[in-house]
Amino acid sequence: SNPTNYQVSCVKLTGTNGAEGTGSAGSGSTGCSGGECVPLTIPCVARGCNIAPDMVSRLARMHSTASVSGARVTEAMPPSRQHKSACHSNGTCVDYSKSGGMSAVEVSRVIAAARANGLRAVYEVQTAAQMASLVAGGAPSSNISVLGDWISAPHFSIYGS
Repeated sequence: SNPTNYQVSCVKLTGTNGAEGTGSAGSGSTGCSGGECVPLTIPCVARGCNIAPDMVSRLARMHSTASVSGARVTEAMPPSRQHKSACHSNGTCVDYSKSGGMSAVEVSRVIAAARANGLRAVYEVQTAAQMASLVAGGAPSSNISVLGDWISAPHFSIYGS
């Protein structure tokens, strides 16, 4: 295949609040569902720490309620890499974790806090053995997903719907 046969058009859009997103030329999109991206109000170590406006207070309440020491957002808007879910490209989900991963008790607390705030939390692990250990410790299997090498470390994907 001849690379000269391909054309790529990318634009970087910046909202009035300085949040960056992606979209197509002329779309007017800032990349976040529900309007311009807004800054997160919880600890965040991602390349971009922005999210759709309706997610901010729900994530803040979830983070406070779960009360997991060291937990923080590790991926928000704009995403640092390609993800399986489109929500990472429209600001309606985040990755959330802590260094070294979470215990079964912590996983359960985040899941309950997310649910109480209208969010859906899925803890993603690399191996079936990691999942089995968490389930044996009391974490609900319905909120744990084995993704193998697609992920680099165990973490939550927290979805807005």
